[in-house]
Amino acid sequence: MTIFGQVVIGPPGSGKSTYCKAMREFLTALGRKVAVVNLDPGNDILPYECEVDISTLVTLIDVMENLKLGPNGGLIYCMEYLETNCDWLIGKLENFKDCYILFDCPGQVELYTHHKSVRNIVHKLQEKDFRFAAVHLVDSHYCRDPSKFISVLLTSLSTMVQIELPHVNVLSKIDIIEQFGKLDFNLDYYTEVLDLKFILDELQDDPVTRKFKKLNKALISVIEDYSLVSFSPLNVQDKESMLTLVKKIDSANGYVFGGKHEEGNLSEMLSYAAGADFEYFKNSKSLIADKIAGEADVFDCFVCEVGSGPGSLTRSVLHAGARHVAAVEIDRRFVPALEMLADCSEGKMKVYNEDIMKFNIPAAFPNVEGVAWKKDYLPSIRLVGNLPFNVSIPLLLQWLQAISHRTGPFTFGRVPMSLVFQKEVADNIVAEPGHPNCSRLSVMTHHLCEVKRTYRLPRTVFVPEPKSNSQR
Repeated sequence: MTIFGQVVIGPPGSGKSTYCKAMREFLTALGRKVAVVNLDPGNDILPYECEVDISTLVTLIDVMENLKLGPNGGLIYCMEYLETNCDWLIGKLENFKDCYILFDCPGQVELYTHHKSVRNIVHKLQEKDFRFAAVHLVDSHYCRDPSKFISVLLTSLSTMVQIELPHVNVLSKIDIIEQFGKLDFNLDYYTEVLDLKFILDELQDDPVTRKFKKLNKALISVIEDYSLVSFSPLNVQDKESMLTLVKKIDSANGYVFGGKHEEGNLSEMLSYAAGADFEYFKNSKSLIADKIAGEADVFDCFVCEVGSGPGSLTRSVLHAGARHVAAVEIDRRFVPALEMLADCSEGKMKVYNEDIMKFNIPAAFPNVEGVAWKKDYLPSIRLVGNLPFNVSIPLLLQWLQAISHRTGPFTFGRVPMSLVFQKEVADNIVAEPGHPNCSRLSVMTHHLCEVKRTYRLPRTVFVPEPKSNSQR
């Protein structure tokens, strides 16, 4: 029997125990049975009633007194002791097989960035069919200081690589962030981890950090190269904020696909897992995704879809009569849902769990004939997708270069692209010479393509609702 849960981690003071208390109350209100496990041997004042407590096995005070260790060394010893006696933990959890488990972990950062005990404990539980998402809490006040925010990003990235779990990063205490002063950028900049060169500019204005310019630039380059870190803002007192986070975590650990929550049809279930996916119109059975698929003219065409997510646009493309769909999705959490959709497509769809920046599109359609660029008709290839902000510009630049050299998907000829961009990116793409938004991207796009903005998508058509609008 699969047991789902969250491994709640983060530095001291980030609000892990408060989060576990609030999450337990929230999930209980949703009808789930929840068990909380305290894995912090130094925390003897808990704001919740826990079902399993590591202090019945080992305590930090006893270790420090008996082994003459300090707090950090003692905590590492406790985790190593728990790893050695992991059967004790597994035995305790046997009594809660019908529960959703919340693990409240210690706040020592090195336990998650480079020490192996916590990771090994999680792996042993996974062997017993536990399915977890790591929920990494970070105090939102670190957004106030550019150098501290860079440190937070590096810590989050190191933790994601080390723990080896589906990962949800959270900016906690977002309701009191304004008490620390006005942010240098809007909140979206910090949650989506947008272009970090602006933070680099802020660091260079500081006389203390200015001398570390090359180091800061190198650190930012590492973060952007991995392109893994983003944050979900959280106010535990706000039910909407909690619900948005629960949906993201349920998608990460697979509960949305295999949990014992409310029954629903496949499309409802996938819509629940959608992330930044398209929502059903409230007063219509059609999808906004149907409009995109219709405008893309995919009938009887071979379609490469970028960032398929749980498959809302994919379904619309199939319904619009596409001959075959290559669904490219880098996030493996969405692959099971996409495979289910592929199984129902009668061979018209194949899922590729790959990075679109490295994906060989021509290899996905080996039997498609190209059309000379000078012909007055188009090849039967289409590129469609709802592009994440951090991928949209690099991918478009790569495709523009491919157009120039007639390589990649454009070996087939003048392949049409129907893409959804964040509004700010779309403004740059369509900007004419002389317009304030005109940039290198604008010039390249207008030189190599026929550009048309079809329509604007309000934020209300996405689930969860983003802070900014999108445009096609």
